[in-house]
Amino acid sequence: NSSVAFPLGTVIPILNPNGGGELTVVEGSGVTLRRGDGVAGTGTRTITANGLAAIEKIDTNEWYCTGIFT
Repeated sequence: NSSVAFPLGTVIPILNPNGGGELTVVEGSGVTLRRGDGVAGTGTRTITANGLAAIEKIDTNEWYCTGIFT
């Protein structure tokens, strides 16, 4: 919320079109990034090369991340 106050329910798709590398989604200060891949926990997510993920805002400074991660 410190940079952009997205409304609850906002979904942001993330495409990593880099065929040779990975893309990392990092929590900002005071932000919780929850896993959406069936494994409990929070924190940084790394998206595989040519992978697709999405984040959804579920509360103030709390996001749910789904996709295929390394």
